[in-house]
Amino acid sequence: MRLETGKPWLCLVVAWLLFRLQWRRRETLPRLLDRATAWRGIPARTGVAEASDAVACVFRYARRLPGVWSSCIPRSIVLAALLRDCPDTSLKIGFSPLAGNHEGHAWLSHEEEPLMTEDRELLAKRLFTEVTSLPLRSHRRVH
Repeated sequence: MRLETGKPWLCLVVAWLLFRLQWRRRETLPRLLDRATAWRGIPARTGVAEASDAVACVFRYARRLPGVWSSCIPRSIVLAALLRDCPDTSLKIGFSPLAGNHEGHAWLSHEEEPLMTEDRELLAKRLFTEVTSLPLRSHRRVH
């Protein structure tokens, strides 16, 4: 497995965060987000580009594993945990009514722009009429 990121340790952190989320699937999204941003051991000041790259790399492989929750929701929560100190970043959830069915998607945005290439491509194809935004809160102590 060749990592496409310059920081393999960041990919290990992403995999660890994904592993921790596997047992919390039944919790509400705000609670999951709140717990994830409070986890200790996450590197401070992770850059937007390197965090997005590490998350994309790990989730590309996680999708191949049976039973691993690797949809847009855990991907967005893991990215939110890495970027919890980044200002103007929020988790967005959108719904698009299609032929009586509701299709939804979750993504992380920074300054109102989706962070992941995959999300930008999906949002360019589909119109999400009902969008909810959850701002990130840092749980780090400021001295």
